[in-house]
Amino acid sequence: MSLETRSPSAFRPKYFEPARASSASRARIDAFWREYPAEVALALDRLLRQEGEPAFSSFGCQEVVFPRLSLVGEGKDPLRVGLFGGFEQEPVEALTRLATLPELLRTEYPLLLQALSLRLYPIANPLAFTGSWQSLPGLTLRRRLWRNDDRADTYYLKRELGVQGFQVLLLLSANPAEPASVSSSSRIVTEEVLHPVLERLTAQEVALVPWREDDSLLRGASPTLKSLPSEIRINYPLPADPGRNLSRLVGALLREYRAFLSFRENL
Repeated sequence: MSLETRSPSAFRPKYFEPARASSASRARIDAFWREYPAEVALALDRLLRQEGEPAFSSFGCQEVVFPRLSLVGEGKDPLRVGLFGGFEQEPVEALTRLATLPELLRTEYPLLLQALSLRLYPIANPLAFTGSWQSLPGLTLRRRLWRNDDRADTYYLKRELGVQGFQVLLLLSANPAEPASVSSSSRIVTEEVLHPVLERLTAQEVALVPWREDDSLLRGASPTLKSLPSEIRINYPLPADPGRNLSRLVGALLREYRAFLSFRENL
């Protein structure tokens, strides 16, 4: 998978990793986080200061910052997984639930994590949390991402998707207007991964719903991305689930997806 590295003509940012930047740069990032609601900024600050795994880092520029949690197993040829949340402004409990997801997965699926290269993005759309999205009426991040958009958020998110080369994307939300549900952009993944998982997780009331193109993070990504990963959307409203049910569902989906890929490779 590759991504064109050409910057849009109207936006040529200097890329840096804020979590590894100088103290002066970190101060500017902290100032950006103060534009978030107070409880969200505090949650991000706790992630920034934690030690060990999952490792916290961030990427972007002074205009926009994307938090990222990384957990890389020691197995050979790990499954490259991108988990994205925070497409719309959600309660801080949703952010906290995503931040604790790697630890819950480690408890429930320790062997599986050894076979994964996991990147978790609790805030995939920073502008939704700072209020800047209001200047873009009707244009969600998904609609803008693969257009000729010269904003910093789309530039860096496209760059990250290309650099990481994910094999599967999990798009997480906590929309209270919808039931707990899953869907996939791939008919084969729906039949070979989602169906078996939901048949086993009978204790969880999770519905299998049709895929909606508006949910896709990759709509319009071809030919910029030469190889498109599968997309799985998960909606688990709060307060119905504080985290453990979501971790069990995510773990079961990733375990089944890995088995599905191994089976296809051996055909």
